[in-house]
Amino acid sequence: MREGQLVQDHLRCMKKISDKPAALGSAVAEEEQVVALLISLPPSYATLVSAMEAKGDDLSLAFVQQALITEEQKRQCHQGALRDI
Repeated sequence: MREGQLVQDHLRCMKKISDKPAALGSAVAEEEQVVALLISLPPSYATLVSAMEAKGDDLSLAFVQQALITEEQKRQCHQGALRDI
C-alpha cells in the first residue's frame, strides 16, 4: 500500500490477488492473507501493525480489515480537526 492510498482500495486489491489462486483451486490460507496485508502497509501504520502482532496468532482477516478501516477513519477525523485549528 502506498502512503496516502485509501484502505478500501488496498483491501480490494489484496482480495483480488488472493482470489486468483482460489479460482484455480488453491486458496490462500487466512493467516497468510493477514500476514501479507500487515506487511503491505506503509511505515505510518507501524504502530497498528505492532499492536496486531502483539495480539498474537488469533487475528482474523475480518478483524484486521476492520481495524485498518477504523484507523483510516481516525486519521481522517484527526486531519480534519487539524485543518479547523
